Amino acid sequence: MFCQKCGQSLPADAQFCVNCGQTQATQWTAQPTAAQQYSPGAQYTSGAQTLTKSKKPYILIGAAAVVVVIVIIVVALSSGGGGSRPSSLVGTWDWEFMPGAVVLRADGGYSWLGVNYGAMGFRWSARNGVVSYSRGGISTPWFNYQFIDDDTIRIEYVTAPGVSYTLRRRA
Repeated sequence: MFCQKCGQSLPADAQFCVNCGQTQATQWTAQPTAAQQYSPGAQYTSGAQTLTKSKKPYILIGAAAVVVVIVIIVVALSSGGGGSRPSSLVGTWDWEFMPGAVVLRADGGYSWLGVNYGAMGFRWSARNGVVSYSRGGISTPWFNYQFIDDDTIRIEYVTAPGVSYTLRRRA
């Protein structure tokens, strides 16, 4: 028996084609002669039904491959792969009213207001003046930052525009 869609040789009791996955509803009884062997683009006839080799599987496989590559690139960029951890931000930062409020480690781990988020799998990265945190491949913008001098930064939460704080690097 041969697949009704792609012409692949199949066992007589096959319900699905191992090549293209097509359900095999009609049993093929005739074996093709040497002149009737399967070739791409050929037509196959069984009773009143004529099947033509479709290019759709190849197009779908190609499209799926492109989507997978795009997803991999997006995940890599959003999980810190496209950002960086500038050494200028690594360190312990004192908030205006809370010493040691922010600790940004070179390995990507961090603590915020005394909670060690790095131990919970969260990581930070910075790109274009925005510090983001990520976990499980999902990146979320955290705060915008701007250096006032080498040891002082002004931050503004992304979720609260206009609310800003000054952080000073602990010596």
